[in-house]
Amino acid sequence: MSLPKIVFKLADIADERHPEDREKAVNFLEKEVSKLVNYNIIAKDLFRKALKEIIYDIRHRKTVRIKNQAGLFHTRAKVIESDSEGVRKASISTYNLCISGRLLGNIFGSDLIPLAEIEESKSRGYVVNSRICRKLSKIVPNNKTVRESVTEKRLAKIIEEARGETL
Repeated sequence: MSLPKIVFKLADIADERHPEDREKAVNFLEKEVSKLVNYNIIAKDLFRKALKEIIYDIRHRKTVRIKNQAGLFHTRAKVIESDSEGVRKASISTYNLCISGRLLGNIFGSDLIPLAEIEESKSRGYVVNSRICRKLSKIVPNNKTVRESVTEKRLAKIIEEARGETL
């Protein structure tokens, strides 16, 4: 299955418009893809791909469980990162710094300001998420989940408080 290139272009636009909110990006993409002439074929292909992913996920989980039980996972790494010549060479180049999923050396000047704004937007989201986690860590017991420990109403208040604090 190969999706038309327009679907990937629309996905890129959706991601750029909603870098912090995956659900909004998906909603935008769904709306735009549904307007395409070959929507029914695309929808069928995506559904089939989702079914394949479910099968792959189930098989992966079974494999991991079997290998864990046999003691084959969680062993010492075959290649130690600091000893890897390839990793060392790749990390030396400053052009290989990754920004918004792109290599710095390949970014055009016209893309730098939009990327800077995207990165700043993400960082604000990370700060808010950090505040939420810190507030919740004071009230959620170690052996409980947030869902088990905090009502949705109280959680909404905590989130709003974290969003309201100045960055």
